Amino acid sequence: MIKSKDRIKKLITILEDSNINSMEVSSFWGFLKIKLSKSSSNLNNTYKPDSSIDRGTNTSPAPQNIADSLTSANIESSTTEESASADVAGHIQKAPLVGTVYLSPKPGEDNFISEGQKVTKGDTICIIEAMKIFNEIESEKTGTVKLIYVENESPVEFGQPIVEIIPD
Repeated sequence: MIKSKDRIKKLITILEDSNINSMEVSSFWGFLKIKLSKSSSNLNNTYKPDSSIDRGTNTSPAPQNIADSLTSANIESSTTEESASADVAGHIQKAPLVGTVYLSPKPGEDNFISEGQKVTKGDTICIIEAMKIFNEIESEKTGTVKLIYVENESPVEFGQPIVEIIPD
């Protein structure tokens, strides 16, 4: 069994040795999500048509060692709370299941919540449809809605942030 640290090192090596700029590995039931990307200083491989370029050879620079340029912001794991961004001041409520999110009870009606609105623990904040079953998602905290992370009728994954609530 490969340890997580060894797996990440192997993914970094694969990324370094390739011409791709980023890679993402996901796992649904294992709650694992790793996202790697080369630093912006290494992203010089953009296509620019130029008649003076010899099309028969690769003129892009050799990949640099990116292991030192990767930061914790480039590697995400949903198995830890470290995946939440540092600028979050409130409680992040996450999707408890996979499905399609609906922010209003019916098409054409007002949304359950809006940014700046006060909510009470137990208030319905959205509906997630999964396999033709509509699941009402209730607020886990009492407070003020700071930010809604999802759009109406968009797909959501398990553990994906839905809304940020500043607790009272």
